[in-house]
Amino acid sequence: MSHETVVQLIGATHTRTGLTVRATLDTPAYPTGLKISNEQMTCVHLQKADFHGKWNYTISINRWVRRASPSSRS
Repeated sequence: MSHETVVQLIGATHTRTGLTVRATLDTPAYPTGLKISNEQMTCVHLQKADFHGKWNYTISINRWVRRASPSSRS
């Protein structure tokens, strides 16, 4: 099955209550092997979904974490 077919199948999704889905293929190349520090992870809030929370979650910025300015780091 091609990427185009998968995107079309996802984009054809709709529900009886009116939910529709728009899908596009994300084609840029992204760097791999990037390491995220524990400090950086504290700025990210992952909220697991009730259904299969290991795979389904919402990612948001943890607005309560105060970031140190580059000049204050030693």
